[in-house]
Amino acid sequence: MKNYLIKTLNGMALGLFSSLIIGLILKQIGDLTSIEQLSLFGRTAQFMMGPAIGAAVAHAIGAGPLVIFASLVTGAMGNETVTINLNKTIQICIEV
Repeated sequence: MKNYLIKTLNGMALGLFSSLIIGLILKQIGDLTSIEQLSLFGRTAQFMMGPAIGAAVAHAIGAGPLVIFASLVTGAMGNETVTINLNKTIQICIEV
């Protein structure tokens, strides 16, 4: 159980680093150098934090490809990257 918890937390840290922190660095560099594409890429990476954490955790515990891809979906829904409205429409929330 201890090993499973360590693997899971390690996966969360890797997913967070690979999306939110690197996205913040790219966004800041883009903002400071006035390179709009780099800033947009950084904001997009930050926005994809939920799916990145989901996939990283699934990969860290040794899950198969189908579980990793499903974790992308559940990570996106858990982070409210993708929402389902009351009228059963799917909305992708992109904040620029």
